[in-house]
Amino acid sequence: MHRLSVEILAEAARLESDWRPDPSGSPELTSRDIDDATALIRRAPNNRRTTRSKVYDAVAFAAAFVGGVFGNNIDTSVGAIGFAACAFVGVIAYTNRGEQG
Repeated sequence: MHRLSVEILAEAARLESDWRPDPSGSPELTSRDIDDATALIRRAPNNRRTTRSKVYDAVAFAAAFVGGVFGNNIDTSVGAIGFAACAFVGVIAYTNRGEQG
């Protein structure tokens, strides 16, 4: 919570300094500046990837790779079942990777 407050105050100060024509004075943060900063920070994308999403990506990649090997042998029962299983695992891993944090 403290980190969010510090980020909001820093963003509000930056926004206020953009509006102020003379940057030599001290910033005068208003409620509008705080509201605008809060909206900007909440809308900012979270670019951090969790370990969980990286693992899901690796599983989806491995399923696609192994599914390609099974796809070369799709005329056999092992190839068809392996391909279907890899497709299932890949789709589940890809859809579950989401924005978890």
